Amino acid sequence: MTKRGPMTWAGRSHFALNLATAALVVGTYLALLARTMPIDWHAFSIVAVGLAALPFVIGFVLSALREHDMPITAATLTTAAAVAVVVALLSAMRVHMSYTGILFCIPILLVAMTLLMMRLQRRLSERLAILDFPGASAARARLGGECATIRLTEEPSWNFDRVLIDVRTHHAPEWSGVLVKCYARRIEVTPFATFLERRHGQVDLAGFDVTDVAWRPSQILYARTKRLLDIAGVLVGLPVLLPLALVTWMYVRIKAGKDSVFVQQRRGFAGETFSIYKFRTMWTDAETPAGGHGGIIPGLAAIRRLRLDELPQMFNILRGDMSWIGPRPASLAVAAAAEQSEPRYVSRLLVRPGLSGWAQVNSGYANTTAEEIEKLTFDLYYIKHLSLDLDVIILFRTAWVILAGHRRKASAGVSA
Repeated sequence: MTKRGPMTWAGRSHFALNLATAALVVGTYLALLARTMPIDWHAFSIVAVGLAALPFVIGFVLSALREHDMPITAATLTTAAAVAVVVALLSAMRVHMSYTGILFCIPILLVAMTLLMMRLQRRLSERLAILDFPGASAARARLGGECATIRLTEEPSWNFDRVLIDVRTHHAPEWSGVLVKCYARRIEVTPFATFLERRHGQVDLAGFDVTDVAWRPSQILYARTKRLLDIAGVLVGLPVLLPLALVTWMYVRIKAGKDSVFVQQRRGFAGETFSIYKFRTMWTDAETPAGGHGGIIPGLAAIRRLRLDELPQMFNILRGDMSWIGPRPASLAVAAAAEQSEPRYVSRLLVRPGLSGWAQVNSGYANTTAEEIEKLTFDLYYIKHLSLDLDVIILFRTAWVILAGHRRKASAGVSA
């Protein structure tokens, strides 16, 4: 097997993350141990070695699972299994340990290992090569970086981490020898379209077909239980969200007048039409009055920025019109225009629309049909890769977008 070069920057950063995690875990365990009982330094040193080894062992396992579609689940299960093994070994050795201290170390490990798994998945510094085919030059341009080309008549250096292929070209007898050499050298072989899809988080619309949405049993199970999670999310959040909604409604009523709730027909799951509810934050007239900004009613810009205008959609979620996470529901006019421009637009109706979605955290809101079609590439990626992990990632990214103060695009009419 070809020898690898020195550790890359990505490899050093992953090692640094594991080292920092090990130090934090051991420090946390020591701090809790010192507060609850006298320290047996001999026992502590043994436990500390076990705890410090955990990030490196888990990281090694996760590096082999980095192609897994559910990074949070993979990191959680691997971490739980590794902690269970360490605790079992320490118990078998009759080493005195603080179970409370270990329990407090688990969240630190979960967060760090989930972060590591996600960094492994989106690692862009790996050495890439692409097998030659008629579209190889265009493919290299889309990668946006250096990428070697392996030609059938040349013997490459094989100093690669991943080789990209075109399925229609390279699943042929003349390329079998090259592919065998890749597999023998433990080089990952990935279809070019699949690699781009994972890197950018969006599908290639030109090559997409509804039959590409082939859900695995775990995805089917999650799709069936997602409705229960939506209802549970509303009920759990109701003690906080309902008073917040009442205060927001009173403030909007003062600023916007009696018509404080905006109702609009939207395209929903399987093409059904439903009424979406929002607090009104924009003028209904085409012309913005003096003192307005971009059609937004003065004093209500912060309501839009913090997404408080969408609190009434809790009712839509309870009623089953919407989910917490999914493609944003388009108005009937926008949907009709988009479907006329791109027939694949109807594929986004395979799941319930959501309060937030993969397209929203990646591309924002659309003001034109072209922008709506661009959002479609993200929506179809979400539908194709539906999972609890992806929904959790969207929730955290939505919170970050709100806290970071990113503003939505506001047109003179009614925005999404």
